[in-house]
Amino acid sequence: MSKKAHETWKVAGSGKAEVLIGIKYDGRIAHLVISSTTGDESFEKSVLTACVAAEPYPVASGSAGKTTEVKVQFESESDTNTESQPSPEVQSQSSLEVDSKVGSP
Repeated sequence: MSKKAHETWKVAGSGKAEVLIGIKYDGRIAHLVISSTTGDESFEKSVLTACVAAEPYPVASGSAGKTTEVKVQFESESDTNTESQPSPEVQSQSSLEVDSKVGSP
């Protein structure tokens, strides 16, 4: 799932961000929250845009009626001095809570 969001990402600004994506059983976004960031608004907007553009996401088996939460990390080239890559550490957990709003808090 991390790879899919990164493939659509058009980097703007610079920084790092961790995004929590709630994915419904049909692969659509239930909620989208920036859980940590370095504070560059254009960077944050590019990250959120990439997450939405990557819909629909693959769904986990046995996720019918549930929302799967996935943390995805983004980091700009200027912060890493290398090409931006998906973080290898993507954590996921199941949640029964479904919020149909998409956007940052």
